[in-house]
Amino acid sequence: VFGTLLTSSPEAKAETTGHSPIVATLLLVIGILLLISAVRKWRKEDDPEDAPPKWMATIEQASPMKALGLGALLVAIGPKLWVFTLSALAIITAAELGLSASVATYLAYIILAQIALILAVLVCAIAPRAGGALLRGAIGWLMRYNRPISIVVALVFGLYFSWQGAYKLLT
Repeated sequence: VFGTLLTSSPEAKAETTGHSPIVATLLLVIGILLLISAVRKWRKEDDPEDAPPKWMATIEQASPMKALGLGALLVAIGPKLWVFTLSALAIITAAELGLSASVATYLAYIILAQIALILAVLVCAIAPRAGGALLRGAIGWLMRYNRPISIVVALVFGLYFSWQGAYKLLT
């Protein structure tokens, strides 16, 4: 849907450069938002005494159906997921690959973006005990390093998207 909207606009391509001002603006706005997110996360001091978020406890105690519903809800309303999905669409659209290649590229993005989750589900389905221990270790590592990971990812992608958006708007 978003790919169609990005490419069907009459202003989708500038006449002289071939760059889409809509895609370029989207990349620039997303880049700036990610940079703001990185700075806010960097400036906020981590408190080791803080309790884990309530949603973590809810997920740990959820039935399989409730976990499925929570997962679907988090995907639907997760701003970071939307940012990366819309960014991927903008980049794929800007590449002008053609319909079939664009669809294949987007499907590859989805698979690569979700591979860790897919593997975790498969491990837990095949070997529940080993999978549970593995997931607890991964969750512990992610909780320990959440702040630096968030800062670096937001900074790297924010710089990249800002550069791409500004470059495409100015050329």
